[in-house]
Amino acid sequence: MAHTPRLILASASPARLITLRNAGLEPEVIVSGVDEDNVDEATPAETALKLAQLKAVAVAAHEPRSLVIGCDSLLEFEGRTLGKPVDADDAIRRWKMMRGRSGGPAHRALPDRQPSRSVGESHRLDQGAVCAGAR
Repeated sequence: MAHTPRLILASASPARLITLRNAGLEPEVIVSGVDEDNVDEATPAETALKLAQLKAVAVAAHEPRSLVIGCDSLLEFEGRTLGKPVDADDAIRRWKMMRGRSGGPAHRALPDRQPSRSVGESHRLDQGAVCAGAR
C-alpha cells in the first residue's frame, strides 16, 4: 500500500494557510525556526527563495516522509529590502514612509512557471519541497 505523505506548511503565515485551504488542502503548520535576519542574497527575490528553501529543509529534516512547503515574502522599497515589521509601530512608520510614493514589488516565493525545476533537488520526501520563483 502506498504511503500518503503528510502535507506541512513551514510558515506561521495565516495568509499562506488560508491560500492552501482555499485550494482544498489542509496542511499541518510547523514553524521552521530559521533565523531570517542572517540571510541576505543579492536581490530580494533571491533572498525570498533562499529563505523558502531553508524553511522547507529545516522542517523536512524532522519530518521524514512528509511533503513540506516553505515560502517567504519580502518588500523592496527605494532600493531597500524590508522584511516583516517588528511591531505595530514599525508597520505604521513604514506606511508613513511609503505614503504618496510608489513602492517596489513584493517578492514572494511562489510556484515557479516550471514547478519541476523549482522543486528539483527538494522533490525527495526527506528534503521537503519549496515554493520557488519569486516574483
